[in-house]
Parts: sequence; structure tokens; C-alpha cells
Amino acid sequence: MSIDQKRALEIAEIHLQKMNPTRWDGTGARPSGFDNRIATYVVDQDMELDISFEKEDDGWTYHCELRDSGDETLLGLLHGKGGDINSSQSLAEIIVEVCS
Repeated sequence: MSIDQKRALEIAEIHLQKMNPTRWDGTGARPSGFDNRIATYVVDQDMELDISFEKEDDGWTYHCELRDSGDETLLGLLHGKGGDINSSQSLAEIIVEVCS
């Protein structure tokens, strides 16, 4: 399974608008609109992508899990880099990688 860059960027933009609307970069006080719960996005009829933010020792990061939408088998897992949680381009690159 692969996803094109355009679709990955679309998912990334939707995720940031919904879960990090102020485009907080992970430094300073966490804004009230920042949401680190898991959000699920349909990749295609057979797969879905769970995206969340996670706090690690070196800062906040993306956490992406690609799952079979039927039986929820984990197909791919990838963490992003800390400090780029406000970048749709960074998230799109992670989405493309986990879906490849």
C-alpha cells in the first residue's frame, strides 16, 4: 500500500487543523486547543491511519499507526521527530513513509 503526497498532505492538514489548530511547536505552555488523543483517518477501503501526538523525553512527536480497517491488524508504525509537530509537510512525509 502506498499513498501519494497530495493525499498525505491533505490528511496532515486536516489533522493539524483539528488537533493543533494554533500550530503550536511544542515549546512553552501547551495551548488549550492542542489535543493529543488519537484521530483516525481513512486511507482507502482497506486501511486506516491513527495519528496522535506523544510527549517523549526530547519533546513532542507524531505517532502514526497504519491498520487494516477490517481486523485492525497493525501494518505499520512510525514516530516523527520532536519539534516539528506544527508542520503539515513533516507529518505528510511520515504518513507517506508509514504507508509505503
